[in-house]
Amino acid sequence: MTPTSPICTPITAVRRSLQHVWRVVSLLQFVEGLTDRQAAHAVKARLDWKYALGLELAYTGFDFTLLSAFRARLAQDDHGQVVFDSLLLAARRRGLLGGGHQRSDSTHVLARPQWFDRYAVRPEESRYPKRHTARVAMADQVGAHGTELLSAVLSEQATPQVRDLRAVEVLRQVWVQQFQVRDGTVRWWDMNKRAARQPPPALPYDLEARPGSKQDLSWGGYKAHLTEICDAGAPHLITNVITTPAPVPDVAVTEQIHAALAERDRLPAVHIVDAGYIDAEQVALAQQGHGLELLGPLARDTSWNTSEHTGFDNTHFTIDWDGKRATCPSGRTSTSWYEGFSHRGTPVARLKFAPVTAGHAFCASSAPHRPPAATSP
Repeated sequence: MTPTSPICTPITAVRRSLQHVWRVVSLLQFVEGLTDRQAAHAVKARLDWKYALGLELAYTGFDFTLLSAFRARLAQDDHGQVVFDSLLLAARRRGLLGGGHQRSDSTHVLARPQWFDRYAVRPEESRYPKRHTARVAMADQVGAHGTELLSAVLSEQATPQVRDLRAVEVLRQVWVQQFQVRDGTVRWWDMNKRAARQPPPALPYDLEARPGSKQDLSWGGYKAHLTEICDAGAPHLITNVITTPAPVPDVAVTEQIHAALAERDRLPAVHIVDAGYIDAEQVALAQQGHGLELLGPLARDTSWNTSEHTGFDNTHFTIDWDGKRATCPSGRTSTSWYEGFSHRGTPVARLKFAPVTAGHAFCASSAPHRPPAATSP
């Protein structure tokens, strides 16, 4: 029997029709916050759902377990992107995908909140002591017990079946991030004193999720970056979605958004963003790499000479990149040049000048004592 045989064709058509129904049902289910069982019942019983799905009034529905199986197939190999791309392709064929102007913003995505709400609060808050010192002592004891358990299950005497359990790997990662060994004793990390270079702790029920914050909002999970068309008179269709761990800054995703839009021929002429997505480097990359205008408010200059309305910033100096020297506004030349990186990893050159003499009192009065000047190529 071939795929084009009369017997196989109706079955294939029915499956394609059901997949379309499940796609729209999944959207309606998300909007209304329904369970799979409730969504399947709505398909069978509600006229507004049947109208939106293009179904006959006599349609009797399907088993609710098919919805979870459908989502599992979408998650496998990123098939959800295929559905998304097909929707935008249909919109383009109908002239709805203008995209001269697009804008991006991010929103928080919680990581399995039902697990956290159900299990995390009761065993921790109700059983922990009220005083901080007693709470730390109890945490140290929990850490010691967990470390002892890890030592046993990861030892050579343990069976491979035990060592390879996912629960063991979860416990190991959480313990590495929550506890440290000092002088042979397991101690709970003081989260307020953790080194800045250390990654945020993972959440026990989702190792890829991380705690994040944006303005006054804090959450545990991920961040979704959405790009939509914002041309006047055009439908505001979403053209790209990128999900990152919660602590990833927005500016780290800007170039990734442009690359994804370029790959699918959806680049706008103007990309509108908020201050989190834009800096001088991203403006240059957008123009040089993609020929688009990145439009948004740049971060304010918070350097000391701007806040105090005195002194000079690096724009007042003449830089000789080939000769590796700089000249200040009064004509003095730097005496040393050191290349390195800023705390953000940006390449910088640090310059020093000779001590101020009486002949250069103007510079001395306008530039109080500060660390060596740094400039970026």
